[in-house]
Amino acid sequence: MSIRIACVHDSRAYLPELHAYSEYLRGSRSIHFEAMSHSAWEGVACEHYNLVYHFMGFYPFWKRSQVPEIHEYHSLSVPPFAQAKDVIKRCLNRKPAGRVYLNKQVESVLGFSDSLPGILRDMGVHQRFFDVASAGYVKEFDIVYCGTIVGRKGLLEAIKACLDASLSVLVVGSLDNPEWLNSLGEQKCLLTVTGAVAYDDVPGWIVKARFGLNFIPDVYPFNLQTSTKVLEYCAAGLGIVTNDYAWVRDFETRYDASFYRMETGLSRLKKEDARRYSACVDSLEWSLLLDGNGFESFLVECSQA
Repeated sequence: MSIRIACVHDSRAYLPELHAYSEYLRGSRSIHFEAMSHSAWEGVACEHYNLVYHFMGFYPFWKRSQVPEIHEYHSLSVPPFAQAKDVIKRCLNRKPAGRVYLNKQVESVLGFSDSLPGILRDMGVHQRFFDVASAGYVKEFDIVYCGTIVGRKGLLEAIKACLDASLSVLVVGSLDNPEWLNSLGEQKCLLTVTGAVAYDDVPGWIVKARFGLNFIPDVYPFNLQTSTKVLEYCAAGLGIVTNDYAWVRDFETRYDASFYRMETGLSRLKKEDARRYSACVDSLEWSLLLDGNGFESFLVECSQA
């Protein structure tokens, strides 16, 4: 039996898991997986698909679906009114055939009381990040930050703290803040900014640094959610420099790791100790992760609901 699945997503969102699902199911004999944006989905004849996979926002129960759905909750609602938004999702979102949650915290906070099937699917890491760890790249920078800077309160101060400690910093991404850059003075020579980088090229950039910088504001719900960049840094063999918050502490316990805390003071960071502050995340390579939680069989089960 061949199952056709439409994965409907917000085309503006950064969804590495979407690419992981597509690659993972590419070799499946029974599942045809097709990703499309919301706008593209609106013009599609639903009867051509056996299952619709939604990265969830708010899909009210009064909008009926013609085919079974899976709802993935890969994050909690963000402020303002974050908890109220999650209550609305719990009470008013239409019922799917099954649900996928990022982790136990997300499942617990959403608190659906029905007995619908569900699985946990934490973030994984693409194989290319593991590949660069042993590729012999020369370490050109002390610390790399990879990701979005806009809207991350406190992040520029964290980068400035690295520069104040005379550490060379690579930013993989855009840093469009001329005023802040000009305020650096002579420290500007320690900072390198790549500009926008294709996702496939990211591993080759971050592996040029000894440490990866992780900075997440210690506020709900961000402090409960998986930091993808920590996983990618570890897979590439980098040490982790991070601020202290709940998810980091939980991750260290589960993976027998001990990361370097920014609160300790970056002047004490020894460049030769990078490996000491990393973690083994081999089990989080995407194909192993999805094999382990029965992702493909879960799709088949939900398609038959």
